[in-house]
Amino acid sequence: SEKDGGAVWRVAADSGALVQLNSAPAEFLHPAWSPDGTRVVVSRGAGESFRGRTWSANAYYELVSLPSASAGAGEVVVQV
Repeated sequence: SEKDGGAVWRVAADSGALVQLNSAPAEFLHPAWSPDGTRVVVSRGAGESFRGRTWSANAYYELVSLPSASAGAGEVVVQV
């Protein structure tokens, strides 16, 4: 649910069909497509804003690579 975290979605330009790209809810920011269009890289936070705090209170952020075709757990690129 949105209470537990958000989702990353891809929307087809021609049909408007929705595809969820993440398999678990989290706090996602700043999505960016890979040059070949097969992945979406997002910043995933520790979820503090869902606990009533601001996004800056997150203990960490990870850059996560998600497959652009279907839902997946994502691959952590780096944690900061």
